[in-house]
Amino acid sequence: MYVCICEAVSEQDILDLVGAGASTAHEVMEKTRAGTRCGSCRATVKSLVEGDGPVSTECADSAPTCGVRRLRVLRSASSAA
Repeated sequence: MYVCICEAVSEQDILDLVGAGASTAHEVMEKTRAGTRCGSCRATVKSLVEGDGPVSTECADSAPTCGVRRLRVLRSASSAA
């Protein structure tokens, strides 16, 4: 699944970088350019790097710039059904 649609960076791309030794969201953003355009995916990148699990669902009803996280919430909801 894409985390950063602007730069076409997938969740797996980020997890691969973490597995290869990337330890900060800044480092991942620098290497992938995720979060460098609209910025709506920065919290998701940080969450994946820090291993905090999924991003809060409070974003689901917020502004359109939150589309990436909205997709993540919808994906989680459909998996649970």
